[in-house]
Amino acid sequence: MLKAKIMPTVVLGSICLVVALLLSVVNMFTGPIIAKAQAEKANAALAVVLPGGTNFTEIPVEGAGFPESVTAAYKADNGYVFQMTVTGYKPGLVIMCGIDNNGTITGADFIASQETLYAEVGLGAKFVGYDKSTITTDIIAGPTAKLTTQAYYSAIEAALNAFIIANGGSVDLRDPAQILQDNCNAALGTEGVTFEKWFATASVEGVSALYISDKGAVAVIGETFVGVADGNVVGDAGEAEKTAALAIYDAYKSEKLTEAAKPEGAHKNVDKIYTAENGTVVIEMKAAGYGINGDWHTSGEYITLKVAIDGEGKIISTLTTYENESDNIGDVVAKPDYYEQFNGKTDATYTEVENVAGATYSTDGYRKAIKQAFEAYKLLKGGNEQ
Repeated sequence: MLKAKIMPTVVLGSICLVVALLLSVVNMFTGPIIAKAQAEKANAALAVVLPGGTNFTEIPVEGAGFPESVTAAYKADNGYVFQMTVTGYKPGLVIMCGIDNNGTITGADFIASQETLYAEVGLGAKFVGYDKSTITTDIIAGPTAKLTTQAYYSAIEAALNAFIIANGGSVDLRDPAQILQDNCNAALGTEGVTFEKWFATASVEGVSALYISDKGAVAVIGETFVGVADGNVVGDAGEAEKTAALAIYDAYKSEKLTEAAKPEGAHKNVDKIYTAENGTVVIEMKAAGYGINGDWHTSGEYITLKVAIDGEGKIISTLTTYENESDNIGDVVAKPDYYEQFNGKTDATYTEVENVAGATYSTDGYRKAIKQAFEAYKLLKGGNEQ
């Protein structure tokens, strides 16, 4: 009886063992074939952007020092392929770029996208033949989807930088904001100090900006950063630069704004008005962007900004102080590259700052706010021009 119970178990175990051994033998012969087929398929995909590429080997990305957007890298006999993940109109735009051993782009294409159709109609072909020294945003100029093309360009630039690094070179991967902070710290002889741009109510010829911190200030004069602490210039600088830096620093230290009554007839979006002794007027106001004028996706909130207009009617400085516009679209109004375009403009020239394609509601509302600021300025100064 006991033997009758044991025998089926022994037989079943023997069958399983034989099957396992057979599978192992089969896998021993078929495994390399399958792996080879998968590798050939992967190589074929990589060879689309690196024509003629063979013997692709994956390069570890972690610790390689590549730009952050590089998520995969491959080395072939005739060059490299880099994969980047960036954000265009929407997150998740994945682009592959092939670069030959001479550093020239051989091909580029997206492999994942939530963008509009424009991202799928051969944008990558525009980059073929360029290298690090010749590539320029001009190659994607024209009536294009701006956010998509900007993201595509940043991905290609990251690939070119990764190529240099993979071949033992060095690339400054800091973004403009970090470079600015580092330049200010270097000028003042500090480390790790955070600087903020002074919203100037005064201007000094030759000085494009003043960045302030609790350790001192840094004036930007042309391409030169001049540090000032306790009323003295830090480090070496020419006499003209020293004079200009001290002048703007003194203007900053003696800044005095007085709130003025909102003039009758000023637009309802004008919140507060301040005047300075030198004739400058600072206006705090709201802009009705997409958050107010768009469809059901809107936030129901205004953009807020402030504008400083000097005694001659020219904008000294513009700053967005709050926005809740669409991510990666309308929030362009919060970027200095956009709002600083109004600096130096007058009531006759501010319309030269064009609306941004894809962010029309937001940027058009911003321009209208600048118009309303000039109207309030004129009313305050005693004019009635509209």
